[in-house]
Amino acid sequence: MEKRESLRFDCQACWSRSESEWSVLDDSERAYLDRTRRPSLYRPGESIFRQDDNPTGLYCIQSGHMVLKQFDSFDNETVLRVVLPGETIGYRSFFSETPHAATATALTLCRICLIPAAAIHHLIGGNVVLASRFLKTLARDRGPTEAPLLRSPHLSVRVRILNLLLILRDGCATDLPDGSIRFQLPIKRQDIAAMVGTRPETVSRVVRELREDGVAVFHRQQVDVPDIDRVLELAHMSMPI
Repeated sequence: MEKRESLRFDCQACWSRSESEWSVLDDSERAYLDRTRRPSLYRPGESIFRQDDNPTGLYCIQSGHMVLKQFDSFDNETVLRVVLPGETIGYRSFFSETPHAATATALTLCRICLIPAAAIHHLIGGNVVLASRFLKTLARDRGPTEAPLLRSPHLSVRVRILNLLLILRDGCATDLPDGSIRFQLPIKRQDIAAMVGTRPETVSRVVRELREDGVAVFHRQQVDVPDIDRVLELAHMSMPI
């Protein structure tokens, strides 16, 4: 079994905890979580778990960005979505007691805590609010439904890329004083192409068009959007009904 490089993160000082399901834990439960979790560092390209692996717990993303991918029987990959800091992943497979339906791979340096199965059962058994939070997360989870939207042949590549920006807005965008928005994308052009189901050269052409039209200015992995309302309008005006 591959040995993971570990680093102790202070669970109570983790900023992402306040936005996660774990925020409902009391002091004693947080101390228990801190004792039982298994923190690790993952470098870009390393897998956190693989498709068809049996789940051993839940993964809490303290920092960094990951991508979820599915592989078919011919080893063709479909990028499902980017995972952002503060998210907990693996719960669909864990609670349904089924193998992981996707592979999770680090896009950037990731600090991730594995919460073992025994610890989850212990905490949920004693905290009905925590159980309720995960039920709500499962109810809101659209699973891989974003992937067909981003790869839909009924939508132009332009619209697909704009929808990808909207999906990434919460975790990757900052509001600037002039009213514009700046994205720091954790993905590169080839990743964008894989997510929207086209070739990198097509993405480059659409990126040039978005700059010329004043919709979005891409500079490597930074994207400046002068008017997010215009992006919303353009992204949704061509959506199939």
